[in-house]
Amino acid sequence: MTTLRLEKRQLRLPFLLLLLVCLPFAVAAQAADEFQAGVHYRVLPEPVATADPKRVEVVEVFWYGCHHCYRFTTRIRQWAAELPDDINFVRMPAIWHPKMALHAQAYYAAEELDVLDQLHPKLFDAIHAKGKKLDTEYEIYQQFVEAGVKEDDFSRGFHSFRVRSRLLRAEQRSRQYLVISTPCMVVNGKYLVTVEGAGSRDKMLDVVEFLLAREAQ
Repeated sequence: MTTLRLEKRQLRLPFLLLLLVCLPFAVAAQAADEFQAGVHYRVLPEPVATADPKRVEVVEVFWYGCHHCYRFTTRIRQWAAELPDDINFVRMPAIWHPKMALHAQAYYAAEELDVLDQLHPKLFDAIHAKGKKLDTEYEIYQQFVEAGVKEDDFSRGFHSFRVRSRLLRAEQRSRQYLVISTPCMVVNGKYLVTVEGAGSRDKMLDVVEFLLAREAQ
């Protein structure tokens, strides 16, 4: 009786080892079935050139006036911090009407003046926590001043040629990426992932991770 039980345990061991080896492949196959082009993400009709061809790129497309982007900002910051070095994370403000262009100009001015880490969450908070509209240059200027930026520096950065060039590029990219809602994400200039398609903000990150793994191969 004891010998029979021992033989059964010996038979179970290879089976368990095989299960452990096969499980990751089963999960990957399940993900491949779960996330489908045209359902959970969209394949862009024309690939868009990435900033660094040597790395896989993921772009977060946002708008300061978007409540969903505001609620997503902490989660995506944590997620982006854990990305490996071979993945290039890029933020891009969406532009399809003048107010969005003004907010995008604030984003690129903050980047130009090297105060983006302070201003990015501050601009979100100003709209969604403090009820400000930020629909004029003066209101945006006030946010910069509160962050320690001098008036002359703000004017220089906000109206600089580099900022205007980035605005034009972001507007062009918004069209190329077929962006019609925020937040959304673009993987390697090929795939558009939206909250609506994925089902939720967290699910959107799952789809993005699936596509990043595909592109890394």
